[in-house]
Amino acid sequence: MLRENCYLYLKDGRRLGYLECGDPKGKPVLCFHGYPGSRLDFRWLEQAAGNRGLKLIAVGRESGFPTRWSQGALLISAET
Repeated sequence: MLRENCYLYLKDGRRLGYLECGDPKGKPVLCFHGYPGSRLDFRWLEQAAGNRGLKLIAVGRESGFPTRWSQGALLISAET
């Protein structure tokens, strides 16, 4: 099962985009991508996750499609 364009609508009107892949009835595993990247980075794990009884859920960042920006959201960088 590969579902790339799933949405969760939040109470404040924002839309959270996520991907699901692997075994639809498997143990859920949350996946978070880095920058640059997107929830689609986890598509290649579809077969491996399914074979192991896992359901991957990769959430999109607020800054990228299909997740909507909230008003006043900022991207802040830190120097190390």
